[in-house]
Amino acid sequence: MPGKDKNLFNDKHKYDGLDETHDVICFNDLSQTDFKNFYNDVTDGIAVNWKNDRKFYIPYHKAPKIVGTFNYGLKNADGSDLRRIFFVTFSSYYHYKSEEFEEWQPRYDFGHRFFTEWTANDRNWFYNFAFRCVELYMKNLETPFEAPMENIEKNNLRATIGDNFLEWADVYFEDEPFDNYISKNQLLNEYRIAMPKSPITPNGFKKSMQHYCKLRGYVFNPEYAEGYQKDKKRITRFIDGKTQECFYFTKKQEASNQVSSSQDTSTQKDIDTSGLDF
Repeated sequence: MPGKDKNLFNDKHKYDGLDETHDVICFNDLSQTDFKNFYNDVTDGIAVNWKNDRKFYIPYHKAPKIVGTFNYGLKNADGSDLRRIFFVTFSSYYHYKSEEFEEWQPRYDFGHRFFTEWTANDRNWFYNFAFRCVELYMKNLETPFEAPMENIEKNNLRATIGDNFLEWADVYFEDEPFDNYISKNQLLNEYRIAMPKSPITPNGFKKSMQHYCKLRGYVFNPEYAEGYQKDKKRITRFIDGKTQECFYFTKKQEASNQVSSSQDTSTQKDIDTSGLDF
């Protein structure tokens, strides 16, 4: 299905022709969209409305899987989005020539084109590998082999922060403003002067700063900072004759030295690779 169709989610017949015999619905090249549009279809089942007025419901256990392809970070993705998305990532190792890179095709590595120039032995190697992948999947139905999330999370953070804030913050942090109490209003005014065409609310500014610190590996408002209010997760200080909210930045290593204990929040599960050579 065309993922860039602006009226896609307003079309009551978007699933015209769909029935229980289909395995996958693929939204190709999705534009930046609100993934909440997929919530019911992903978790509950799919309501189908054909153009000939035939209406029916495909329950979850019989519904086709929903696949979307896109090459951008998810802006403001929350837990509800991420719980419903199973990421599969691909690199651009093979690519056409561009301003940045020379062309690199599979035949440069293997000496021939894929599929069309394969020998019988090449096809056997491919089928062997494919069935081993199926075996790996079948052995781990309850422990999905998830994609490395570090780059995905960074791309999502960049999309949420936005280019203008990212550009401004990179310049601001060149002076390493760490371990100091900085007035939130003062910093917000500096941003507005530097980026007059990028309006932002005080709350939005704080959220963007939190995301930026996470992206760059800094700690935003550590709990040990003087004036930290745990219930409101903010720091207040008496500045220029009045109480003001402040930001406090530090580096992760410095923050870890102030914390007495930490928890292992890893949810990594062991993948069963027994009997497999890869």
